[in-house]
Amino acid sequence: LKKHRPRRCFPPKRTVVRDKDILLLIQTNWSISGNTYYEKLLNETIIGFIYNTGLRSQEVANLNLDDIDLARQELTVILGKGNKHRRLGLNQEACSIIKKYLEHRPKSNSERFFLLNNGKEISRETLAQRFSRLAERTGLDISLHSLRRGFATKHADAGRPLTLIQAALGHSSIVTTQNYILPDIEAGIVKMKSW
Repeated sequence: LKKHRPRRCFPPKRTVVRDKDILLLIQTNWSISGNTYYEKLLNETIIGFIYNTGLRSQEVANLNLDDIDLARQELTVILGKGNKHRRLGLNQEACSIIKKYLEHRPKSNSERFFLLNNGKEISRETLAQRFSRLAERTGLDISLHSLRRGFATKHADAGRPLTLIQAALGHSSIVTTQNYILPDIEAGIVKMKSW
């Protein structure tokens, strides 16, 4: 039988990751002793990948090698949430992150893009646990989903059309996309002074 989760009696905590948080996460990741070079590279790749593509953790776990076309700088999400497909463009940063990862990816018969050190496929739960441990070491109160909100907020702050952000995130409603965008209040106050 499927285990039922209790209903939430409080609103979910909405956190967002910004560029400074990404730098802190990556610095902390590389300073952890005990992890292999590949484990550190995998953590950095997942963080940068989600922050630059806005994919859900389940979509990242299900990503296959042939879903990424570096020559065309495109990514295809097969059967995302709601069993929908979508295509995304990959920016230069995402492409360089992917290329570096592929140089060190373990040899495996698996078609999955992200693999653990032993060549086994990575699950959504493992992704979340790895990120949670890293965020805790960094001292940031964020989740893996905060990277997705960070993607939305970063592009909204840069003036990108909301409809394109909605398409990239795979939202069926633009209202959902609007809820993902968490403005930096302090930066907003500074901008307001020059209105």
